[in-house]
Amino acid sequence: MLDFIKDDKEKIGDNLRKIRERKKLTQEKLAQIMDVDPQTVYRMESGKYSAETFLAAIYALKVDFEEVLPSRYKHLNEKKNKKDEVIYEIEQLPESKQKFVWDTASVAVDYIKAK
Repeated sequence: MLDFIKDDKEKIGDNLRKIRERKKLTQEKLAQIMDVDPQTVYRMESGKYSAETFLAAIYALKVDFEEVLPSRYKHLNEKKNKKDEVIYEIEQLPESKQKFVWDTASVAVDYIKAK
């Protein structure tokens, strides 16, 4: 396995532990919510987990996927947030101006594709 992926799994496990502790849950209580053995939670927090265990933990802890990612992935969410901000601002415009912005953007995209 690539070393940085192993490190990321360990960081994610550590982030899951911090979230569990912040929510004042013991490993045993989280295991009960996840319907797994407490040893599974221990291994998960040590970076040894399957995709199923990871998804069960996110669901049980009621957190967003991005919240548990290592900091080097945070920029992915920032790009998404910037896009959401722009769309929100456009949606606040009167309908006629929204149409102008979307039509202009569409023409720009067609132009770029043609180049």
